[in-house]
Amino acid sequence: MCSLLATDNGVSTDLSLRDLTSEDIAELTNLILIDATAASVLTALEQPPTLDQEQQSEERRTSTPQPVAARKKPIRWDPNRARNQRKQELIYLRKQVADLETQLTAVQAKKPRLGDAQREPTVSDESTSIVAKAVRETSVIATAWHQIARRQNQKRVEVERENVRLRVVLENQLKIAKSLESFLIRKIATKAEKMTLPTPRKHLYHMYPVIKDHRTDSEIFDDLAEGLSESYAELDTLFVTTGLAYMEKPHFSAQIFCDGRVSMYLEIFANQVLPFDVRSTGLAVWQHFRHAKERTPSRHYYYDSPKKMEVTDNTIVETFNLVHYAKGTSANFRVNQIVQRHYEEERIVVVWRAFIDPVEFSDAPLSGVRFLEKGYIVIKKLVADAEKYTLLQSCYIINPLFSDGWTEDDHPQVGAVTDFVLSATAANISATSEMLETVLLEQTIKSS
Repeated sequence: MCSLLATDNGVSTDLSLRDLTSEDIAELTNLILIDATAASVLTALEQPPTLDQEQQSEERRTSTPQPVAARKKPIRWDPNRARNQRKQELIYLRKQVADLETQLTAVQAKKPRLGDAQREPTVSDESTSIVAKAVRETSVIATAWHQIARRQNQKRVEVERENVRLRVVLENQLKIAKSLESFLIRKIATKAEKMTLPTPRKHLYHMYPVIKDHRTDSEIFDDLAEGLSESYAELDTLFVTTGLAYMEKPHFSAQIFCDGRVSMYLEIFANQVLPFDVRSTGLAVWQHFRHAKERTPSRHYYYDSPKKMEVTDNTIVETFNLVHYAKGTSANFRVNQIVQRHYEEERIVVVWRAFIDPVEFSDAPLSGVRFLEKGYIVIKKLVADAEKYTLLQSCYIINPLFSDGWTEDDHPQVGAVTDFVLSATAANISATSEMLETVLLEQTIKSS
């Protein structure tokens, strides 16, 4: 253990090197570098005098002076040991400072500056936005599944109730059949020579006359086809005007508008979120127009002849009779319709135009009014990164057209018929949505 003997005002103090601070060492080092003689003296002070050295000092004081060369002895210890030790310690500390500065520079380089943080979102901000986006998508998807489950459950309850009702009706019919059977047996026994077995009666549809139109079917469909091209061209403008282009939540609205320029017209909009891909949904919609629409509840389709329907890959041209029940009232219509499908890069579009001629309303003949129906369906992804969720958007615009000199104010039943058409179309949209859900669920179950 090295120690220093310092004198301050006549008082000696024994200081250990361990008691020295870094500032003391630095100050002492500067003194050593400035004055080498002071360093030698300090080194000598660090070693306590030995017995031989004291005897030699005594002899030098008492003996006769000797030549300098004769008194020198070989140096057997390092007089600069303390200085070298401190020098090595300083070198080590300087190296440590350099290493720490290098580490500090590296850390500062990794930490973004304030300006960069303002220009670019941090990892925390990006994570927060991703989580918020996922929460929004999950909420919309969960709502879609909840609505599908609710409608399917309601449909199941209705079917079960209908089964119970049909079972009761069947039991009553069986009782009636047995009664009729007994009656017929008795009748045959008494009048065998005049009795013939009844033949089953075929169901006869009421054939209603077509509304007076001097144009041929070809001219009517040419008119519809020309208007269909206009409908496809105005689709995007219409969706922007009505707000459907920016709407990605379930929505339904049905309204009647009265405008002095275009008279009265009906607008029906519907948004539906389906947890299925765009391709499957588009195929189900097209198959509905081709075949499944005939199974829609409260609507009965029948054709004059099979030739009245022409189907290609993306076009349907058809003429049919429609009997519809809504709000406790029935109506019979004659319909000429063209439907087209368009595949685009990110969506599938279905547009159609139809002339709907009311023939009978509330069991009374009706003439002098015709409805022009313009329909639009857009099938696209709900969001950019949700491949398995589809947004189905529907838009119906129906305009009443009057003939034979009738006007909107003169026609006695125009209000009731228009209200009936609005209710019937809204019910058709709801029934179509449920049918599409059922078809897509069945396809998913079969493929899984």
